[in-house]
Amino acid sequence: MTHPELEQIVADLVTQLSTQGFETPVAFAAIERTGRTSSGSSSPTQAGWIEPIPGQADVGPDRLPIHILFVDAKSRAAHAVIEPSGAASVQLWT
Repeated sequence: MTHPELEQIVADLVTQLSTQGFETPVAFAAIERTGRTSSGSSSPTQAGWIEPIPGQADVGPDRLPIHILFVDAKSRAAHAVIEPSGAASVQLWT
């Protein structure tokens, strides 16, 4: 999976969350299967809000699935999973 593909999946997840009442800015923390972590905060309308790691922009199958915790401006949370197939799902926490 290329970095732009991953970025689009995450942007789509944030858009989905916004339709369910999430408010920007949305913070995220991602954990890969390998234990690598990343975090950030942004609005889904900002281009490039997931910063690539130089030399490691693409995500190989050894790094998937990726689990992501999203938290919005009102501290609502959701858990998402990006599977090796590229399929993604998200579950709101109440």
